[in-house]
Amino acid sequence: MGTGVLNNYGTPSIYNEIYWALERDYRDEECFYPVGSKWVDMHLLQKLRPTDLDTCRLRRRAITEAYREIPNSRVIVITLGLSEVWLDTKTGVYLNNPPRRGMLRDDPDRFKLHVLTFDEAMGFMRGAMELIAKHGRPDVRVMMTVSPVPLSATHRDMDVMEANAYSKAVLRVVAEHIRSEFDFVDYYPSFESVTLSERHVAWQDDEVHVTPDIVSVNIGRMVNAYTATTKLTLDELKDRVRSEKPAERWRLIEENSEHLSDREIVSAYVDSAIRTNRFAEAEKYLDLADDPLGLHHAAIAYRKDDFQACLDSLKPTDRPTVAWFRYKLRSYIGLGEIENAKKVLREWSARTPQSFDGHIYIAHGIDDFCEAAPYYEKAIEISGNAPKPNVEYAERLLREGKVAEAKRQIEGVVPDTSPLRDRIERIIAAI
Repeated sequence: MGTGVLNNYGTPSIYNEIYWALERDYRDEECFYPVGSKWVDMHLLQKLRPTDLDTCRLRRRAITEAYREIPNSRVIVITLGLSEVWLDTKTGVYLNNPPRRGMLRDDPDRFKLHVLTFDEAMGFMRGAMELIAKHGRPDVRVMMTVSPVPLSATHRDMDVMEANAYSKAVLRVVAEHIRSEFDFVDYYPSFESVTLSERHVAWQDDEVHVTPDIVSVNIGRMVNAYTATTKLTLDELKDRVRSEKPAERWRLIEENSEHLSDREIVSAYVDSAIRTNRFAEAEKYLDLADDPLGLHHAAIAYRKDDFQACLDSLKPTDRPTVAWFRYKLRSYIGLGEIENAKKVLREWSARTPQSFDGHIYIAHGIDDFCEAAPYYEKAIEISGNAPKPNVEYAERLLREGKVAEAKRQIEGVVPDTSPLRDRIERIIAAI
């Protein structure tokens, strides 16, 4: 099922899971709903297909057992996500996910959309904290955050921007009051960190999910805030930098900036800054860093949409990297020189036959669908029918008005990341 099955978004559903784990067992009617001859758990993701009741119970018991680790946990992290929730009027229990369309069709009066007031959201979260205080360790700490991920749609009769602003405002105030009321609760401002950062640094291309790098930065900041930090010698910093991911590399060098006079460290800093979309920081030290293929200069130029400068920055080489090919191909596309881009793709494919991204870039750059389609199909073939090129192709089919073809394209596609899952859900909703 994946870890996403444990995602919990609203204060009522967070309270439900803690209550069922620590006070009394859930009841079947609070969780399970018949769909034809099968069943679904109303609190789990809709991507889980209906199954037999025993399987639903096994899943539910596994989730409850996970929550029963609360009394043994020293630290509990709770992220508030939604104030727009659905109420099951038959049981009086709020759901963690919207009801399926078939449920609304078959039981139109049973499920009601409800927008939580501050008092309601606060009441459920206060109840959850009281249960943790009652059953948890004496030294338990709760780390509370508010999800920066915005609503992408709303069931209310208003613009989604308004609905999102209300939801986040209510939840942020709830978090503040809970922190003040319970001395074992801390608030970590990841919401503020993401929403007040530059958009190209904070958000992925879908403008909904945050980038892995800013997640890494916030985790690093959180760890630093709650643990002692140690200054590193130059040799220690070099050892750490060689083994860490870009966001952590950048953080370590920032904390030990006195070593930026070292060529290896400044080169690692520029590379890490570019990889984490901190282009202004990278540009400050650009000319001090090693850049044998011109990739750093190309990245800065490409970010500014100066495609010719990007091409001019790339140095001739007998050993081009994937990034070298990517900047060259996409710069030609940006200049409208599709034939030159195709030449680069042929060189790229000859070097790394298993790379499929170039075919997708070309397909995106070609306006004529009939000409673009073979490139999507080739990307799917090369990737071994991977989810990403199938989703890219389905989105293009949908934009072209080819709804039936788009539906067929994503049938059986199992997303391997959260953004891809959400893109598939949006395609299904559009269909």
